[in-house]
Amino acid sequence: MTTVYLHGILKQFSDGFIALDTVDFTIKPGVIHALLGENGAGKSTLMHIAAGYLLPTAGTILLNGKEQHFSTPSQALKCGIAMLRQHPSVTPGLSVWEDCILGAEGGVWFNRRRLKKKVFECAEQWNIQLPLNRQTTVLSPGERQKAALLALLLRKVEVFIFDEPTAVLNEEETESLYAMFRSLAAAGHSIVHISHKLEETLSLAAYITVLRGGKTVASAPASTYTVQSLKHYLFGEASSLPQFKDGAGVTKECILRLDKLSVERPGFARIHDVTCDVRAGTIVGITGGRESGLETLERTVTGLLKASRGTVTINGIEVSGIHTFRRAGASYLPADGSAYSLGLSLRDNLLINNHRHIPFLKRKPIANYIHNILTDAGVNVPESARFDSCSGGMIQRILLSRVCAEQSRLLVLSEPGWGLDQKSLEALNERLRRYVADSNHAVLLFASDRDTVLFLADEVFELSDKGLNHERSAQCLKR
Repeated sequence: MTTVYLHGILKQFSDGFIALDTVDFTIKPGVIHALLGENGAGKSTLMHIAAGYLLPTAGTILLNGKEQHFSTPSQALKCGIAMLRQHPSVTPGLSVWEDCILGAEGGVWFNRRRLKKKVFECAEQWNIQLPLNRQTTVLSPGERQKAALLALLLRKVEVFIFDEPTAVLNEEETESLYAMFRSLAAAGHSIVHISHKLEETLSLAAYITVLRGGKTVASAPASTYTVQSLKHYLFGEASSLPQFKDGAGVTKECILRLDKLSVERPGFARIHDVTCDVRAGTIVGITGGRESGLETLERTVTGLLKASRGTVTINGIEVSGIHTFRRAGASYLPADGSAYSLGLSLRDNLLINNHRHIPFLKRKPIANYIHNILTDAGVNVPESARFDSCSGGMIQRILLSRVCAEQSRLLVLSEPGWGLDQKSLEALNERLRRYVADSNHAVLLFASDRDTVLFLADEVFELSDKGLNHERSAQCLKR
């Protein structure tokens, strides 16, 4: 098995920003090694270098004592190193099993029967539950991640790098993934787990390294840490909770109304007779399992899925599709990665969705717009940098700043806490509070993580197979 040693890694971007400052990191066979740090600490940058997505400015990569140079992910993959992204992409038009072997030796056109059998056997061996014969387009975010993992297992990867893997998973899927981590480690594979969840990390990892400001501030066996000591290494001080307003003075104007909404569509969980109002000046959160219809409701509210019965009304306009959703004065940030392209630069990703809001081909307004978004997101990366050079947390902060800049009356966010550390989550909470403070805007959150909804929302609803249940105000539930 492979031991990877990253020695003296320095990464300086073209604008002079130093993302990593002489960092050492060891990946050993059979060990689950957690990599922690605030958003922007350098975690993803370090692992992008290990997996061939970025070149280091200085430093060496040693595999079993032999120096290696990776200029592409495929070169790292040939050496048994691969990184699993937060939002793996799939190829439309292919079945899941075909997508898993796409790009492998022979491709989908070489001995399909043998390759198909190999995919099914590997899925059974590692207990990966997937609809392998169905089209990739029906996969949920969690299932896409499982498919990406299966593809790496088929390629005999020895070193797995997971970037916030549980962000897209429910509790049951998370436990299943962690069980797989332990099985992989027991079989001699190496696991690098980038995470913000401290308690889970302590129970899972054998070794923990903490980065802060591009430098290593701690690296030791997990048994030597506590949650409080990790917070100290991460932030230097205790993280404070935000103060919540009591909602006094909020207007009663209804911005979004769901009236007896029912959806019965192939490939989507059924929802029945959902009724809910979202009023100006409030942040409403809807939680529940994806299998209970959370994704179905989200897609119906945003006009991506047609209701079987009932109506969705925004600012008095009935939503019949994504275009009427936008014309009614609403914006939407999905969680499936469709809001951006990893292959494009930061600049292009910011402009591609907001060309309607800035003068076309006017350099100064465009430059000001991009500068304001990146400053608001707290991201110090050149606008020419590719999106895939950013960490998951940085991407999430940029996307949230971009969609908030539209200043729509209704802002719909899907899984807004994915990839955010505690400080970034607190900053998001303050940002959303300011967004609705004038009682002219409203925010609707969809999140499978109940804690995220409780942290951010004024009013909480839980969606189950029995319908939508109001759980009182989030402030009451926090007490």
